[in-house]
Amino acid sequence: GILSQQSKSTLGEYLDGWWNGANLKPASTLARKLNVDRIKPIIGGVQLSDLQSSHIIHLAKRLRTDISKTTGRPLSPAARKQCWANLRKALADAVISGLIEINPFSRVPKDLTPKVEPRAERILSVEERAKLYKHEPDEFTPLWKLLIMLGMRSGEACALRWKDINFESMRLHINHTIRRDKSDAGYKLGTPKTKKSRRTIDLQPLHVEILRSIETDQQL
Repeated sequence: GILSQQSKSTLGEYLDGWWNGANLKPASTLARKLNVDRIKPIIGGVQLSDLQSSHIIHLAKRLRTDISKTTGRPLSPAARKQCWANLRKALADAVISGLIEINPFSRVPKDLTPKVEPRAERILSVEERAKLYKHEPDEFTPLWKLLIMLGMRSGEACALRWKDINFESMRLHINHTIRRDKSDAGYKLGTPKTKKSRRTIDLQPLHVEILRSIETDQQL
C-alpha cells in the first residue's frame, strides 16, 4: 500500500512530502523547506526505515561547520536549533503515520541540541525617548509614538484597521500583523503567531488623539 511504499523512501523523499503537505502559514511552510534543504545534502539519502541516532549525531556535527547560502557564514545556533526541531517533528509525524516504529531522536543525547542564548530585550532608555520627542515631527511620528506608548510591534501597528479601534470604549484590539513574505519579497496581512499576541489595549486620551490625527490625515 501507500504506507509501505513511503516507508521505503529515503529520508529526503519523506521530508519533501512532509514540508509540502502541511497546512501551515506561508512563512512557516517556507521555513520548513529551508530546513529540509539543509538536512537533505547531509543525511537525506538514508532510507527512512534505516535512519539511526548515529545519522542524527552526524547531522549535528555537520551543521556546526556548514556555511549558510544566505549569509556566507556558519549557521547560527538559532538556525541549527530550528533545523533540529524540524527534523524531530518530521520524524515524530513519521511515527504517528506508522512509517517508522521509533523516533531515532529518542536515542540522541540531549546535550547535542543546539543551545541558543536568549537575546537581551532592547528597550529605549529615557534619554533615547527624549531625543525622539525632540525630533522634528514627520509622517512617521504618530506611528513611533504609538509603538512606544502602547508597546506594540511595528507589524501589529501597520496591520491595524479602523474597525479594530473602538473610540467610544477607548479600546484597541490587536488581531492581525503584517509580515514579510519571502516568496515574493512583499508583505502580507496575517494573524499573530500566538494566542497571547491577540490582545486588547486600553487607550488613554492622548492615544485617542494620536489615532484621530492619523485618521484625519488619511481622509485628506
